[in-house]
Amino acid sequence: MKPTSFSILIFFALFSVIGFALIPRLSVQWLPTERSPYLVVQFQWSNASPTAIEQEVITPLEGAFNLVQGVESIYAVARNGRGNLRLELSEEAELDYLRFEVASKIRQLYPKLPQGVGFPVIYVSNPEAEQQERPILTYALSGKEAPSVLYRYASEVLNPKLALISGVENIQIAGGNEQEWRITYKEAQLAVLKIKPEAIRNAIQQYFTPANLGVAKINNQAWQVRLNNVREASNRAQLEDLVIGKANNQVLRLKDVARVSFEEQTPQQFYRINGQNSIRLLFYAERGENTLYLAQKVKSEMAALKGILPASYQIRLEDDATTYLNEELNKIAQRTVLSLVIILLFVLLIYRNWKHLLIVLLSLLANLGIAFIFYDLFEVELHLYALAGITVSFGILIDNGIIMIHHFREQGNLKVFPALLASTLTTISALSIIWFLSDQWKVNLLDFAKVIAINLSVSLLVAVLLIPALLEKVNLTKKVRTNNVVLLRKKVRWHQFYEKLLTFLVRRKVWVITGVILLFGLPVFLLPNKIENQPLYNRTVGNELYVENAKPIVNKLLGGTLRLFLWYVYEGATYREADETVLRVEANLPFGSTLEQMNTIILQIEEYLSQFDVEVKQFTSRVNSGQYGGIEIY
Repeated sequence: MKPTSFSILIFFALFSVIGFALIPRLSVQWLPTERSPYLVVQFQWSNASPTAIEQEVITPLEGAFNLVQGVESIYAVARNGRGNLRLELSEEAELDYLRFEVASKIRQLYPKLPQGVGFPVIYVSNPEAEQQERPILTYALSGKEAPSVLYRYASEVLNPKLALISGVENIQIAGGNEQEWRITYKEAQLAVLKIKPEAIRNAIQQYFTPANLGVAKINNQAWQVRLNNVREASNRAQLEDLVIGKANNQVLRLKDVARVSFEEQTPQQFYRINGQNSIRLLFYAERGENTLYLAQKVKSEMAALKGILPASYQIRLEDDATTYLNEELNKIAQRTVLSLVIILLFVLLIYRNWKHLLIVLLSLLANLGIAFIFYDLFEVELHLYALAGITVSFGILIDNGIIMIHHFREQGNLKVFPALLASTLTTISALSIIWFLSDQWKVNLLDFAKVIAINLSVSLLVAVLLIPALLEKVNLTKKVRTNNVVLLRKKVRWHQFYEKLLTFLVRRKVWVITGVILLFGLPVFLLPNKIENQPLYNRTVGNELYVENAKPIVNKLLGGTLRLFLWYVYEGATYREADETVLRVEANLPFGSTLEQMNTIILQIEEYLSQFDVEVKQFTSRVNSGQYGGIEIY
């Protein structure tokens, strides 16, 4: 049974609405994210040099991982006290299976590693690389409390609630540290009393460790009795009175052989924005997540949390990385709309019929709406290059619609569809070359190709079903051609001019072809001044008199536009990622340098940058270790 035009219109209207409703689900990024599957193995070895880590840990791990089928290449980095290995996987590899294989190799090899090496941890992506990326949102937490108290509140109260937001990969809390009990031995007392530090550590461990006391029977039912030694660690008196043993028939307590203090942990790294060191919550998005939509969800949740904050606490948005993305996407949207308006104006000027323009516009909206469904189905990521693909495809989509409208109105059939199908498949097949490019270019252009292929495929469906249904509902009368005398005279004059032009060009075709060649240019300016072991060339073209006097004139006369392009356009061309302009300052110190030494250097640079209030929008400082620190200047 042939579907009616009304049912076809309802079908396209329904799926177009569904497509536009799926827009928040689409992944919107500024630049494409990396799709290559990889695993990262990360480990720590306190106070070990990069050389020791390379020789004693990374080398054995690399040898073991090379035996895992599916691992194509391994990139290893050794740093002070830590290291990581990135395992590039083949496209056919099963990630879960390979993760299990790598974990098995680690378990077999770990007993042979040097003592003190932490058990390696496997990540699906590199946590260090993600930490170097700019967080999508940065919130600052302030209050009258000490930084350690604010840090604990952010870690124990805010973080668990905010981590439930879908799409948030990680929430890093920077600018503060937890407080801890620090026990400093009195070495002289230990030597006199002959007490070893292990005895103190064992006593503290038993003090906080639960213990099984046995089984009790109540009403013929057995109950296990357990002593839960979860004590109040913040009570200094209890900790100082802890019994650690006996000496000379006297009970020794912790305060007799050690000093107990409650202090903030030693900083392991520093993170500052504009030189201000306060508690900050850094939100990182999951790969492929719609960052614009996620930022709005986080902002809504933070606005709700402000109502439950203690009276003296304040939280404010300090940095929003999606602002730049919003601005750039708005520019792209404006340019896209402008190009679409120009195309539609040409349609209106040529046909001078609002109904014709309405059909073209409705078919274009239906095309986009249904395409959004396939974007979500095939996990297309909308970024700079993909959005350019949408803009580029507008012209082809409208062309297919115009051709079908004109043919159906004139002939009343769909016999033009095979021609549309052939031309569309030719365009899509031309994009197949992208799948054979290197991974670097494929990442950038793969979604571009997907967008155009989906849009053009949907345009065929729109042309063969929707446009005939719209034409049945919207009456487009055929344009009656009238040939008046004035119009006929204009046609005659145009044909006479065209005939004279062709006659002139044919009679002087040698001069015309020569002029076109010279306009494009001959590459004589690329000839070298001298060629070794070529005396004939050096006496003629390489002659000093010719090179200094004649060659500049010959280059201008024969070089044409090719010379101008290569000298003044191509040589000055550069390429960079289409991202927000940022200056990166990196500092490196030799092994053995402390975190405080590196922090002092970064502070000096921050002091210098603070005087540029107008030129610098923001600068973010990171001090990761005594060997590395950096500043990103926006």
